[in-house]
Amino acid sequence: SEQGGGLAKAESLFGEMRRARADPNVVSFNTLIDAAAKEGDMQQAEKWFTYMAEAEVQPSIITYNTLINAAAKGGDVAASERWLSHLRQASLRPTDITYTALLDAAARSGDGERAERLHTDMKRDEVTTCTMTYNVLIAAQGVQTAGRAAERWLCEMLSQRLEPDAITFNSSIDACAKSGDLKRAEAWLARMCATALKPDAFAFGPIISGCARHGSYEDALVWFRRMEASGVAASVIQFNQLLNALAHARVDEPEAQAWELLQQMKSRGLKPTVITLTTLARVVGGRARANDLLGRAELPLPR
Repeated sequence: SEQGGGLAKAESLFGEMRRARADPNVVSFNTLIDAAAKEGDMQQAEKWFTYMAEAEVQPSIITYNTLINAAAKGGDVAASERWLSHLRQASLRPTDITYTALLDAAARSGDGERAERLHTDMKRDEVTTCTMTYNVLIAAQGVQTAGRAAERWLCEMLSQRLEPDAITFNSSIDACAKSGDLKRAEAWLARMCATALKPDAFAFGPIISGCARHGSYEDALVWFRRMEASGVAASVIQFNQLLNALAHARVDEPEAQAWELLQQMKSRGLKPTVITLTTLARVVGGRARANDLLGRAELPLPR
């Protein structure tokens, strides 16, 4: 692969350097560690860190940030914090890059408590927070606390005169919708509309999906129409959300409603996905009937 070639090339050049009796420096080792990290090979990255120590080359903040980021992206939160400890032991100060990687690891694991603790550490280390910091804090919250926590972080962000971006609002809307607080999700969407930001499908989608989980097909349809009226084109994802709402709702003639959605998909040139097929099957009472409807609508069966 291209990335694999990058590591192999870096190691080959390092071998040539050693054969030429040139002493490697911190940049040499950082390049090797970064190449291994980009391949997701933490074992190889840590091996080069060990060789670095044996060569008596002092690691830099870049060295540690690379290792922390690689561990975080690999989902190894414990390893990322272990490297943070090594960073401190080396009398180095964490930077915004350090904390962004650590917060991202907490968000990936849905560990809101860890994210909050890291935010406290960040303030203690006098590392400047930014919009991205709060976006990750919002994304890290668990479903039960997501709505209230998102609002708290957004309010703190505004108090620091930081400008929310589309990701901030989308994450807040999604957090509120997933926690079942659709009214709060709708309020944040309205607040987003009052800014210069233009809501997209990632802003409307969580509310449509939230209505589906509540079994309210009519409400889901209202938000779908509002989305399209605002100039946002629906994708197959939003149609799948409407089908899911139909599957949860008690409506008259659900098959007729599903047929109408399939006709709209066809008119927009959208192709069904496996999710479309499985959700449609729940609406109409089985895979065979769903296949029949897709065929009648002249829509291709998903593979």
